[in-house]
Amino acid sequence: MQEYEKDLASIRSMMERSGKFISLSGMSGILSGLYALAGAMAAYFVVQYPNSPLRNWQDPVGEETTLLKLVLIASLVLVASIGTGLWLSNQKAKKSGVKL
Repeated sequence: MQEYEKDLASIRSMMERSGKFISLSGMSGILSGLYALAGAMAAYFVVQYPNSPLRNWQDPVGEETTLLKLVLIASLVLVASIGTGLWLSNQKAKKSGVKL
């Protein structure tokens, strides 16, 4: 009976080590949200500046330079979020002694 328990513990340990480490930390979610809020604020100012949101609502999004700025902002938010998630997951994997 003891031999079976030892075998089961060995199999469990092997499966835990061989599994992929995909657990994201809570901090990566928080930081991604903050990046998204900063990107939304930057996009707002790109589209609205210098117009006040309470007065003349204009839609300059059709301009090519404005679209490029918005794509750049979105790309920066995406890269920052993915980079932070990977970095924090790597740190968590090192602490746990598991491969990323």
